[in-house]
Amino acid sequence: MNIGEIKLDGDFESRRSKKSKGYQDDLPRLILLLLMLLAAVIGGYYNKISDQPIKIVNRSLKKSLGQPFRASLEGETTISDSIINTYRDHQSYTPGKGTASPARTGGYYSAITVPAFFFDAAGILEELRNSLKVSEGDREDMYGHGTRHFSGSLKPAGAPDSVICVYEYWIDIRSRLAVRLSVTVVERNAVPRVDDEPMSRVTYINIRYHDW
Repeated sequence: MNIGEIKLDGDFESRRSKKSKGYQDDLPRLILLLLMLLAAVIGGYYNKISDQPIKIVNRSLKKSLGQPFRASLEGETTISDSIINTYRDHQSYTPGKGTASPARTGGYYSAITVPAFFFDAAGILEELRNSLKVSEGDREDMYGHGTRHFSGSLKPAGAPDSVICVYEYWIDIRSRLAVRLSVTVVERNAVPRVDDEPMSRVTYINIRYHDW
């Protein structure tokens, strides 16, 4: 009796050869899976970087200023609870030619420390390039557009330290073009009161962009 004896016949060798060959066939698939995983990681990292709020806003500004549009502007300047000036304007913008304003009402420069570009639908978009901080809020419907909503702050060139500027900016989700911009400029200690306690002057401007 040959108990425990193992014979390596031809069939066994053939099966072992096929099994070994199967491992080699799986190697290209493994390499492909590793490449796909690496591409997914790189793509996710790139998307995270490119989807930063300040970069999205800057891309929107560049695209918006690269084509003609029309804008409706309204706002007011207040001291305490008193409105000292109101603004209404309809503007049109053409790249290379600037902003035209056929029907402006209101004394735009009563708040003397607020630069003139705040009342220019294209000029204020240019100024947003100098934003200090930008954050994104919830998406909203705005003037019939599905929009992404951003908030930020900026420091106007040449403005004193007493001037604070914050804004909200809505862009179309699909086209990335400007839909609405609201800007609030606070001039602290702008006007002294009778009891020598200074008051702030606040200028609020709302701009709707349309006719892209």
